[in-house]
Amino acid sequence: MASFLARMALGFHLVVTPVVFAQAANSGAPAGAQTVSTMPSDPRAILEEAAKANGLNGPDLRPWHIKASYETFDLKGKPQDSGTYEEFWISDKKYRRSYTSASFTQTDVGTNAGLFRTGSQSWPGVLESAVRRDLTQPIAELNFGSFKLAKKKRSIGSADLLCIALASEAEYPDEVLYCLNQDQPILRIESSMGGNSQTVFNGIVVFAGHAVAKDIRMQYSGKPRLSVHVETIEPMSQVGESEFVVPAGAVEVQTDKITLPAATVMAARLSSVSPIYPDAAKANHVEGTVIMQTTIGKDGRVVVAKAISGPPGLRQASVDSVLQWKFRPFLILGEPSEVETQLQIIYTLG
Repeated sequence: MASFLARMALGFHLVVTPVVFAQAANSGAPAGAQTVSTMPSDPRAILEEAAKANGLNGPDLRPWHIKASYETFDLKGKPQDSGTYEEFWISDKKYRRSYTSASFTQTDVGTNAGLFRTGSQSWPGVLESAVRRDLTQPIAELNFGSFKLAKKKRSIGSADLLCIALASEAEYPDEVLYCLNQDQPILRIESSMGGNSQTVFNGIVVFAGHAVAKDIRMQYSGKPRLSVHVETIEPMSQVGESEFVVPAGAVEVQTDKITLPAATVMAARLSSVSPIYPDAAKANHVEGTVIMQTTIGKDGRVVVAKAISGPPGLRQASVDSVLQWKFRPFLILGEPSEVETQLQIIYTLG
């Protein structure tokens, strides 16, 4: 954990400012709706409350509109692309969301009849997916009882945070760490992949009782990967039906089972178990990469892992490991979907 704090000191900084309230004129919100709930004491209750309190997700929200600019960076930290993300939302089955950039342009229209797409027919990549996730649902609503949870107090600069470590019940688990304000379940830092991937949430506003970060910075191995800045967040008092008309030429998206690239899937990993390097393979100096055709179920658990390539002596250990991994459920039109992908484990001696 010391390395996590050291990397934070060298990377993006947590800005300690008062939480402010987003404008909600004509929203019809009841008195008190602009207040984020207080902090429970039990780790499981803390995460459950935080999942409800952060982002723009939940049945209590009225129609909303958000627009944000974003910039992506390559693995060396150099600027890669920039664009805008915009969403008009009425419900999980009625929305329009768009990405517009030089490398990825797409509009999805959700309706009761299904999901329809123009522009790129690929699912958003790992960084584009992170834009929407960190704005609308930075903490997934899960059965946190299936994870090993631990409280950890952390001080970063002048900020004192309460962190919850989320890991699977395994001997050597990877873990996701959510760090919150001490007195309210407002997310400020998310760390995963052994601390290599970190996201800082600044400029917190409270919109209809939910905490939303207007400035988000993600880094990987100490280098920037994504920055997001919210330009507009507002209720929609008068929703124009024209925003939700399916454009001519839009393609209906199949949603019962989807195929995603490994990078996008791995960004949604909540916990993993490192494989055991078989003694026989080590004794014979066997190294290599095992690729597995993998199905992730609707609850985020791996239900199928079949090795399709790699050294035979390393395949079963890889399958045994991946079958214990857990991911955020992949939601489409508000419903979880099965995901097909190819995951790999690399074995090297020394």
